[in-house]
Order: sequence, then structure tokens, then C-alpha cells
Amino acid sequence: MAYFFPDATIVGRGAVHVTPSEGTPYLMAVARSLLRQGFRRQVYITGHGPSFQTVSPLVRQFYDETHVPIVHLESSAFRRPGSGAPAAAAAPPESPVPGLSAFDAMLVGAYAIAGRLQDVPVNLAGSVPEHAANPGVNDLFPLGPQSGTIGFYMSDATDHGGPARAITAEQRAALARLGVEMIEQAVRSFEIKGVLQAMREHDRFTQDHILPAYGWMFAR
Repeated sequence: MAYFFPDATIVGRGAVHVTPSEGTPYLMAVARSLLRQGFRRQVYITGHGPSFQTVSPLVRQFYDETHVPIVHLESSAFRRPGSGAPAAAAAPPESPVPGLSAFDAMLVGAYAIAGRLQDVPVNLAGSVPEHAANPGVNDLFPLGPQSGTIGFYMSDATDHGGPARAITAEQRAALARLGVEMIEQAVRSFEIKGVLQAMREHDRFTQDHILPAYGWMFAR
């Protein structure tokens, strides 16, 4: 859902601000509809850090309402079930463009996968002006789940994903190739069958043990 909670990136022109408290009921309606159609194992994958503020209430409230476990997976931290370690623990590869990171390559790769690589501009002229940094906010992030710890805004629209760079069409293509490979490797390494099996076991335990023992006290 592209138009959900933007958090600090609201400073980007064109960003649509849908609050977490507005987004969660929408997802609840989606989840209820899927359950009525027989989907007991629902997996919600997010790609933006602050999305947990919308999706985490969904998985908790849906479980309390229906006693059916659904799961939220943060795409930037895919993990193998039971391992406790990131699926891709190796150091990120080196970017083919000086001054840009592997994260930037993943962003360009996502555009390529979506068939929109031409939307990434090339041969930009001029430079990005310096802007003020936000004092103190980085010291507060470690106290909790970053954007769930303190409200803040990016001090400039270029802060998220790196400032605009004057890259050529060839460099854009090289970034896209690296980014696509990184995304595909993350998908290949993610053991979705293990997640689904764990959800089945959790669902069975809820129905066979939790509800018979404590169901009388749950809201109906």
C-alpha cells in the first residue's frame, strides 16, 4: 500500500500522509475479508521502517478478535525461522557508482523490477545545497524502535536514500543490475515455508490449548 504512513519522509513533495490509526482499520477490513474466504495464514510484508506502527496493531488486534494468528514481516530484516540471524549476513556488496551505496542500488533495482527504471533521472546538472542536521535525534533512536521512539522529520527531502547524483544511463543500468540481484538473493534466501509452518503450529496450539483453557475470559 503505497499511500500509508510516510513518517519523517512527509517532507518529500507529493507524500500522502495517512496516519497509523487510519491505516490499521483499513488493513483490518482486508484481513477480515481474506479470513472469510478461508485464508488463515496471512503474511503482511512491509518495506518502510515506520510501517510497523500501522501493521503491528493489525496483527495484535486481529488475533484478539479472531484468535487466528497473522504475521508481519519487515522486508529489510528477513530472517530464517529459528536461526535468530539475518538471512543475508554477508557485508553488502560495493556499489558500482562512487558516492552511492548498495542501499541506493536496491532502490534503483526496485524501479527496474517494477518496469520503471526510466523514472530514475540521469545526467542531472547542479549540486545539492547543504542543509542543517537535526541535533539530538540520533541519540534518541537507540532508546526504542527509532520512529516509534520520538517524532521527527527529515531535515531535507534528500536525506532519505541519499542526495541526487549526476549519474549516467550506464551507471543507472549498473546500479539496477546490482540492486535486482540483491533483492532476488534476499527473496531466495527467505524460507517462507518455515514461516508458514510455524504459523500453522501456532494456530493449532491456539485452537487446541489456549482457547479451551482461557477462551471464556476473552472478548467475544
